[in-house]
Amino acid sequence: MFPRLVGSWSGGEVDSLYIVIEGKKTFTITPNMAITTAIALLIGTYYIFNIEYPAAGRSTYTFLEAVLLGKDTEEARKRVTIQKLLSDLAH
Repeated sequence: MFPRLVGSWSGGEVDSLYIVIEGKKTFTITPNMAITTAIALLIGTYYIFNIEYPAAGRSTYTFLEAVLLGKDTEEARKRVTIQKLLSDLAH
């Protein structure tokens, strides 16, 4: 299983948000934390636990790394195209 952001909301507001790995809450995202910080923490869990990104979302994660974390690598330039990003988001 891959790390993921899981949450609940009501009335257009996020009530709770967690990083979940193998069905267990590993980190609670506090209400005052920005969504970009939550995504950066999610990406960090892949590194901490030495987990490869899922194939279906690899381009999206690489894009997020480049944009949010400033990790502009050769791999990011090769992998991240608008077409691939949109394809990943459609799945």
